Amino acid sequence: MTSTSGGSFSKKIIFFLIMLMLVVIVIEVVATFILRTNPDIETTRKYLRGEQQMQLDMNSVSQAYLLYIPAPNYVTPMDNIRQNNAEGYRGEAVPLQRASNSLRILFMGGSTTYGEGVANPQDAFPAQVGSLLQKDVRFAGKKLKLSTRVCGLNNSRNTYTLSVEVSLLPSRYGGD
Repeated sequence: MTSTSGGSFSKKIIFFLIMLMLVVIVIEVVATFILRTNPDIETTRKYLRGEQQMQLDMNSVSQAYLLYIPAPNYVTPMDNIRQNNAEGYRGEAVPLQRASNSLRILFMGGSTTYGEGVANPQDAFPAQVGSLLQKDVRFAGKKLKLSTRVCGLNNSRNTYTLSVEVSLLPSRYGGD
């Protein structure tokens, strides 16, 4: 009985050591890839901290705590269509002062709200909702201002972004 449990224990130790070696090899391969694509150690550190992007044609920017934020003034390189405004969100920037005949709508969500894969921002669903509302007689004469905020990825990120956006609304937009 002791030899069986001793054999089982040694098998567990061997399995653990093999798995540890595999993990070390995977880490080594990933580190080698990062260092080969960014040979400068300071550039690599910036990349790992999320301060620098490996690709310049991305519609988002790495951010340490939120994982990513939309890239301000992003323009698609292939067809030169402006995807994001100066704040990094889809649609026109919402002015600080609200006109008396305007209606503001805030869309929050992830890639579906952003319209990932849609070539033109006007084809994303928040812009489509805006087009439908402008045709509705109940909103005749109103200027619609749509603001699309993309959070995505996880609930803590959505909660944080929502709390920041809501806390900024009164000071930023005059109590809308």
